[in-house]
Amino acid sequence: MPNHNHNTNYHHHSLLRFYALGILVFGLGIVGLSFQQFNLSKQQINDELITMKSLLNQGQTINRVENDYTKLAAQADILTRAYPPDLDTVSATLKKLATAQHLTITVREIGSSYITSNSIFTLEIQTKGDFKNLLSFLAQIENLSYYLNINTIRLQLNSNPGDQTQITALFLASVRK
Repeated sequence: MPNHNHNTNYHHHSLLRFYALGILVFGLGIVGLSFQQFNLSKQQINDELITMKSLLNQGQTINRVENDYTKLAAQADILTRAYPPDLDTVSATLKKLATAQHLTITVREIGSSYITSNSIFTLEIQTKGDFKNLLSFLAQIENLSYYLNINTIRLQLNSNPGDQTQITALFLASVRK
């Protein structure tokens, strides 16, 4: 009988070892899966970190570009004041502003008798259109990056039966240094 009990104990210990080994393998499998999931999560976090760094660099680049633009715009304004535009540039700008306000416009340079000592050139500007649009046009002229001095304004009311009332304005202006 001691043999039989010894076999049973041996069999029982073998079974316990088998179960322990199974639990150990199962536990290692779960730990392995958890470790693999941890590595996957770690990789995702690293990928997100790289993406965030890239976006941060892009944001810093945008901020640098905006700062550089602001500095250059200030310098351009200084240069514009130091080197005022030529007649063609002024004429094109005035025509663009007038067109945006639905005004017709003609711009021409006039004789030197109107030119003052600090003028670059003197213009005759004639516009036609709605009075409200004419006022908007004048407000935009005030915001130009160079100094356009309007010396004389002549207004004429044009009213034709059945037509909208139009204002013709004649400006004598000089671009100053």
